[in-house]
Amino acid sequence: MDEHVRATLTDICKFFDIINRKSISMKKLGRLHEEIVVILSELDMHLPFAFFDVMMSESGNTAPPAASFHSDESVGPNKRKRKRMSPSPSPDIWEQYKRMEDDPNKAICKYCSDVLSCGLKKNGTSSLVSHAKWCRKNSESNQTQYFVRRDPDDPYGPTIVPWKYNAQEARTAFARMVIEDEHLLVFSRHPGFSRFTSKVCARFSAPPRKTVCKDVLRVYEDEKAKLKNLFQESPQRVSLSVRTWTSSRLQKYMRLTARYIDSEWTLNHKALNFCLLDSHKGEDMAKALDSCLLDWGIENVTAITMEDASSDDIEYMRTALNNRGATVSQGRYLHMRCSAHIVNLVVQDCLEAISPSVSRIRDAVKYVKSSISRMSAFNKCVKDSKVESSELLCLDVCARWNSTYVMLGTAEKLEEAFESFLLKDPAYKTELGESKGVPQHTDWEHARKFTKFLKHLYRLTSGVSETKHVYSHMLFQNVAAINELLTRFCDSDDNTFKPVAIKLKEKYIKYWGDPEEMNMLIFVAAILDPRTKQSERLKIPVLLTYGETRGEQVLEKVNQTLHSLFEEYKRLYEQVGSEGDGSETEPSCSESSFKHYLYLYQKERKAAAAADGRTELEKYISQEVEWQYSGFDILIWWKYKTHQFPILSRMARDILAIHMSTVSCESAFSTGGCVLDDFRSSLPPLVVRSLICAHDWVRQPSNDAKS
Repeated sequence: MDEHVRATLTDICKFFDIINRKSISMKKLGRLHEEIVVILSELDMHLPFAFFDVMMSESGNTAPPAASFHSDESVGPNKRKRKRMSPSPSPDIWEQYKRMEDDPNKAICKYCSDVLSCGLKKNGTSSLVSHAKWCRKNSESNQTQYFVRRDPDDPYGPTIVPWKYNAQEARTAFARMVIEDEHLLVFSRHPGFSRFTSKVCARFSAPPRKTVCKDVLRVYEDEKAKLKNLFQESPQRVSLSVRTWTSSRLQKYMRLTARYIDSEWTLNHKALNFCLLDSHKGEDMAKALDSCLLDWGIENVTAITMEDASSDDIEYMRTALNNRGATVSQGRYLHMRCSAHIVNLVVQDCLEAISPSVSRIRDAVKYVKSSISRMSAFNKCVKDSKVESSELLCLDVCARWNSTYVMLGTAEKLEEAFESFLLKDPAYKTELGESKGVPQHTDWEHARKFTKFLKHLYRLTSGVSETKHVYSHMLFQNVAAINELLTRFCDSDDNTFKPVAIKLKEKYIKYWGDPEEMNMLIFVAAILDPRTKQSERLKIPVLLTYGETRGEQVLEKVNQTLHSLFEEYKRLYEQVGSEGDGSETEPSCSESSFKHYLYLYQKERKAAAAADGRTELEKYISQEVEWQYSGFDILIWWKYKTHQFPILSRMARDILAIHMSTVSCESAFSTGGCVLDDFRSSLPPLVVRSLICAHDWVRQPSNDAKS
């Protein structure tokens, strides 16, 4: 007997021996619960399926028919003895088998190559039928297999889970894998994947490219129908962002993304469309946007974030949405500029101004990292210079300015090490001298001041492009901090960085310096932050940014905008504030006393609120601001204040969800545009839309949306 089978049978005998005892401790019982799972799995693994069929037949209570115990000789004397006929093989069962040429009484399975006896006089086709039912490599067999699932979060340990192969579910799962992991459509035909599936699940037949494409389209349509039902069941007001794309074949695309906060105060980010355009002109984009909103049935829009849109384009969209009653305040605050795009323009001007210094530092870092011996020598210089920095040198990617920021921030701390390396490696100066020379002290000063300024832009870009967290309530404070830093550089006596700061200040004034050109919802979002409200945390940055006279005008305009928006939301959602007034019935005496006291408490609070005479907005503003502590979650705060401020919380849900950038965090630091790769550029527009939109939908949702 095989030693694995012997060990398994020994374990199951020990199990029954312990079970038959008069008393078993709870600790041992728990251990037996875990061991029997493994024992049964090993039985299923080492013993044939016929073993379990015999066990089931022997344990049954049904007896064979009595006639089966009588031979042909037991018939009456007046009846003629009938000769036993050999059963003819079933024609369907032989589709899975093939007779062996050297022995016609044996057949070989076409799927697993097992040899079985099929002699008509002795065995018949019963063994063939039994094997066909449980053949592991036959995709048509209807067997249910069991495997051990070990979940570390399960307190009961490993469990046996039933599993049955389903060809349609396997194809759908493969299509979702292609979408989620961004594989090629011909991935199923790769030799490595074919070898892998043949070992893991030989039943799975890798579909061809056209079949994968159809499955991808089916997954896209199913997920789109689910999302459409979500928008129709809960008419949620959404904020939109529009991003332009270009294929490698110079085709023009537009991506439309919706962003909203649901009733559970979870931030959601969904791609709605990725469509082909005739051009990136505003009129074509506006028409495509309007058509997409009609297709999805979206009737409530708070704002639309775009990179570079003309006033005519915005007016077209404002008119189209106003005609359907989809905007607030007649669409006056519909257009929101992309903050990441503005920051990229500012950074490009700054990089251009100090490009000689950046190029020399980049060449020095590239020289040191070009070989292991040079890197070892440089590390020794770092140790000898006693530089207090644990960061390692890194080379930047010219098209991504965040990598340039990291490279300069790391290199400038190792200035003394570079000076020491210059004395120990003569080739360092010789090789760099042929191009632009080694970095000078002024270059390191430029790098230090540039990284100090770029740190604020880096933080701002990371915040506005984040898809899991809300950021609209923090935008103005970060913009005001950038203005304060630029003003300090412009008023300084530094003749090296002062001209650069003056140029950047002009760019800042163009986009953020005029409050008339800024969307007032940026200031309203800051007030809806319970840590800010209309306190000094808002007034001081406004007065420092726009001056005392103009700052007071801005604060007055913001206050008017806030109250007008609240009054409009009060008209739209007044039933939310009065929900339960007169409609709630007092709990009966048979119900728990807790419900009765809770009903009386809520009734008393509503009566006190009605007698107060103040609006929700006035109560919110009059309360003390929250403490500024790490880990504050603005969405959780508003979630628990929904019953206290039902209308104001509805307004906060819509305004806090506004996206301040049209790009994701991965593309926010790129100085170039968004370009489709060669694979997607070769696909039809419908397939491209399905892959990109479904990729956003099938990913596992994240519920950690925080401020």
